[in-house]
Amino acid sequence: SRDEENYFREVLDVTCPKCDTMLLIVAYPTHDETRAAAAAGNQDAIRTLPQVESRVEFLESAAASELKEPEQLPDLEGDEIIIEWDFEDREQLKEPLWTVLRHKGQEIFREHAYWEGIYRFEEVLWILREKYGPRLVELRPTDSSQLYLLGDYLWAAGKVTSLNSELRDYREAVWDPESYVDVEDEESVPDDQERLKRELHAAIKQIVDVRCSVCDWTGDANEARAIDRGRYLDVGCARCRRPLFQVTPDMPE
Repeated sequence: SRDEENYFREVLDVTCPKCDTMLLIVAYPTHDETRAAAAAGNQDAIRTLPQVESRVEFLESAAASELKEPEQLPDLEGDEIIIEWDFEDREQLKEPLWTVLRHKGQEIFREHAYWEGIYRFEEVLWILREKYGPRLVELRPTDSSQLYLLGDYLWAAGKVTSLNSELRDYREAVWDPESYVDVEDEESVPDDQERLKRELHAAIKQIVDVRCSVCDWTGDANEARAIDRGRYLDVGCARCRRPLFQVTPDMPE
C-alpha cells in the first residue's frame, strides 16, 4: 500500500508493512527518459512532460545565475565580515525566487533560490571564503530564508552551524613545522613584492601529495586553488574550495 512507500529526492523505496523489510527501490525517470517515453506514446509521460520541461528550464536559468568565482563579488572593508543569506519571494510578480547575499544590509550578489538549498549554501560559503579570506566570520541565514534553505531536512540547521564553526576555525593559520619548505631567496629581483611572489610560488612547486580531508581530493599544490593574500598564499582544495594551508615567506617562530 502507499503507507509503506517513502519518497525521497531521487528514489522511491517500498517496505513490507509487517516487518519493515526493504522490498523495492525505484529510481525516478530522468528528464531524457521522460521525453523518450512521451515520444513513444506513454500517457503518464505525456502528462508529466510539461513539468519536466519547466524544471529543465528552471535548472538552466538557475545555473546561469549562480555565483561561480570570487571575482564576481565586490571588495569589502573590515576585519570581521558577516554575510547574510537572505531570501526574496517575488512569485506574485511572476519572477523567480531569489537568494540574496547582503553585507550590512546592502546587496552584494543574487542568484535563483533552490528549495532545500543547504548544498548550495555550502558551495557559496567557500567561494565567499576565497574572496574575503580569514576576514569572513559567518554566512548567516536570515529568518526569511530559513524555510526555503532548510526545507524538510531535519539535519540542515546543524549543518549551517557546523559550516560556520569550520569557517571560524580557518581564521587562524595552523602551522606545521614539518611542512616547512625552504627555497632560495630571489636576491636578483629588486622589487620586494615581485621577489616575494616568486619565492612563494617557488615553494608551491615543491609541495606534493596534497589531500583534502573533507572531500578527499588529492593532487599537488600547483593543482590547488592559490589565492594571493599579499604576504602569503592561501591554498585551497581544487574541488570543495576549503582552505588547506598557507604558504608564507618565513618560518613561523
